[in-house]
Amino acid sequence: MFPALRKVILTYRSFIVPMSTAQYNGYDQPHWELTGTQPKDKSYEVRKYPRAVWTSTDQTAPNKGSSSSFRRLADYIGGVNARNEKISMTVPVIQQIPNLSNQLQNATRKMMFYVPHQHQISPPKPTHPQVQNEVMEETIAFVRRFGGYAKTNDWQREASLLYESLMKNGVKDTMVDKSIIYAVSYNSPYRPVFRHNEVWLLLDKGVVNEQ
Repeated sequence: MFPALRKVILTYRSFIVPMSTAQYNGYDQPHWELTGTQPKDKSYEVRKYPRAVWTSTDQTAPNKGSSSSFRRLADYIGGVNARNEKISMTVPVIQQIPNLSNQLQNATRKMMFYVPHQHQISPPKPTHPQVQNEVMEETIAFVRRFGGYAKTNDWQREASLLYESLMKNGVKDTMVDKSIIYAVSYNSPYRPVFRHNEVWLLLDKGVVNEQ
């Protein structure tokens, strides 16, 4: 690896400014920390997320399938699991949308709920065949925040703006995983104003593994 590139990666991973938050508006959320390398124009954040367990389900035809995907996950936390145990709602709700450059209308997405802190070590096993618990390994996320009711085109636009900001701030194209857009929602659909949405692109795992 080129020395300059290695230095950048080590900075992202090792120099951490503590900014962990355990909850958002009373709901558990994944722990995260700001890395020591942040953009001067403050157009996005660079966060480190530790390894954590999420509950997920796939969805197709996102404009028609998101409600059924949400219902499967809501049923799981409502007690449709191997322990018949109710689990607290958490934030954010994440949708993984494949491929930044593809048309998103017909893409297969994955919807994910964060498993609450108290269940991270031993979450109840899902009983629905389309629901599973999975581990998201430690990762570095480039995060852009925006408001309003976000739809498919909004996520695509915001991801493109995030990518443009990364390039303007000196992040190399090869360092960004462009295969997945993370569409991240923090609010109930019934909240009309002051909505908190984020779009994430991740630091490419291939680049990280070259250390």
